[in-house]
Amino acid sequence: MSQYFVISGTYTNDKAVNNTFISRQDKASLTLSLQISEWGIAIQGEENSVNIPWISTAADINTRLLAIGIQKSQLHRIQIEVINRQFLMIPTTYDSTVYRVGYLEKAFGEDVLVGQEIESQTCEFAESILYFLIPSTWKDKIAKLFPVAHCTYSHIIANELSRTKAFIHPRLKVFVYPQFSLVYLIKHGKLQMANAFPFQSPEELAFYLHSIREAFDVNPWNMETIQIINKWPGEKSLYKRLKELNIPIEFETTI
Repeated sequence: MSQYFVISGTYTNDKAVNNTFISRQDKASLTLSLQISEWGIAIQGEENSVNIPWISTAADINTRLLAIGIQKSQLHRIQIEVINRQFLMIPTTYDSTVYRVGYLEKAFGEDVLVGQEIESQTCEFAESILYFLIPSTWKDKIAKLFPVAHCTYSHIIANELSRTKAFIHPRLKVFVYPQFSLVYLIKHGKLQMANAFPFQSPEELAFYLHSIREAFDVNPWNMETIQIINKWPGEKSLYKRLKELNIPIEFETTI
C-alpha cells in the first residue's frame, strides 16, 4: 500500500519538510495531487501556493515541480480535484444512464456538453452520485503536461462530503471564490442541499445565505453552524461587509 509523506527538494525515506501532497510507491514512482479551476493549476499543499495559469508552458510547470524536488518522469499517477460550479447531485435511486444527460441539460442548458466532459463521483454520505463537468481544454492541457501519468478526477464538494461527519448543530459550509460560491448544508446528519451560487456583491451572497438559513431553519446562527472558507484572500472588504450583514465570519485563508 502506498504511504503518504511530504516531499522537498530531495527525499530520503519518509522525511518531510513541506506540505506538498504526494504518495510514494517506490523511489521512482510518485502520485501528485493537483487542484484545477478556471484560474489554473495549483499543487495541493504547496507552501504559498499560487495558481499556475492555463496559458503557462510545460517549462513553467517543470520549474515549479523541480522546486519541490519532483521530476515529471517520476509521476505515474495524478489525483486532480476540480473546482467547478457546474455539478449536479443525483440520488442513487434515481441515477440512470438513460436520463443522466437529460438531467444535466435540464440543470445547465441544452448546449452544456459542448466542449465539456462528464465525470462522476460517488457520495456515500449523501447516497448520491455527483456529476461534474470539466472543460475539454483543461483535460487536454493536463494530458500534454503529464503524458505518461494516469489522471483521476474528483470534485471538491464530493471530497468534502466524503470527509464529513454528523454534527450536533446544522453545518453550513461556504467556499468563496471570485464571483461565485460553493455551498452545502448538513442538518440532522443528512445532506440538505449542495449548490453553486454566482454573486456580484456581498449583499447578494448574504441574501442567499440568509435564504438558506430561513428555508432550512439553521439555528443557532453563529460561527459553529456556518463556516466560510476564504478562497479569495485579496477581497477583504467582502468579508467585512458580510459580517455587517449578520453573516458570522470566522474564515480561514486558503488558496
